[in-house]
Amino acid sequence: MNNMKHNEMAEFAYTRLLELSPDKEFRSLARSFPSMIQINGLGAATAYLFSKKKGNSARGKDPHNKLYTLITEWAAHKFGTFDGEELTGRIMALNSPQYRIYTNEIMNLCLWIKRFAEGMVDGDGE
Repeated sequence: MNNMKHNEMAEFAYTRLLELSPDKEFRSLARSFPSMIQINGLGAATAYLFSKKKGNSARGKDPHNKLYTLITEWAAHKFGTFDGEELTGRIMALNSPQYRIYTNEIMNLCLWIKRFAEGMVDGDGE
């Protein structure tokens, strides 16, 4: 990933997390989500977030909703708008090369989210 893209992704993650004011529950999810992608694949990991998010509020208190929204916003920015389609549905419809591109992009974003969430939340964890 080139430096400009790397910086853009870091800035996106940082500014969105400042808006969301992450808590310990969000930090815990942000820590575990990159591993979830590696173990289960992007489709299953985002389907998990989708199934756990509560309500339709994009900035709700639920950490699953917050993370799903962040990933959706970045994917829409990077790959274009979804025209009302859920991120999970779009991921399931991708061919293999596109799936790998989405996985790489979202994994990099989640690593930035994880780093910033760890720095923004006080306390030593679980």
